[in-house]
Amino acid sequence: WPTLYPKFDKVPVKITNDQRAIQDVLAGTSSTSKDIQELKLYDKAGKINRHCPLLDSIRVHLATKQRDGRRVLGKDLLDTFAAPPYGWDPNAVRVGLAALVRAAAVRVIIGGKTYTNPNDRELVDCLRVSRQFDKAELVLEDEDIDPTVVTEVREFLIRLTRSRKIDETPAALSETAGNVATN
Repeated sequence: WPTLYPKFDKVPVKITNDQRAIQDVLAGTSSTSKDIQELKLYDKAGKINRHCPLLDSIRVHLATKQRDGRRVLGKDLLDTFAAPPYGWDPNAVRVGLAALVRAAAVRVIIGGKTYTNPNDRELVDCLRVSRQFDKAELVLEDEDIDPTVVTEVREFLIRLTRSRKIDETPAALSETAGNVATN
């Protein structure tokens, strides 16, 4: 097995409840299940660790394909990481992708419509349901947003709207800022 799957040791996790894990990661739940803890998606501060082996591998794969001008569909991503040299659980890959969506590092295109907000019901369903995920196009975001900037913008919007129910994602901040601007 080590000869066939030399990269298996990076993510030797089998997800038992992928539906719950995907929903928890997209919701930003701080109390994570055993499955998510084993993936090591979060750092000690409770933020998504973009440099964990799973997320780093997904980002490198998407960046390579995009640089070559090729589209990446969900099925292609799962096929790549389930086959040698990886041999990873496809559910773990979907949970990892959900973490990248939550961190605003990946956007998902479903039927020509782009989704970036982890609270969108269509996006959650797409990541949870395998048939929908297989057809979704995955696009790596070019720019990394500094987490301190996101935190400062969120604090400003909380003071402005007097509502603490603002997610700490660029999509949620943008939506809230748009609502403030129109009112």
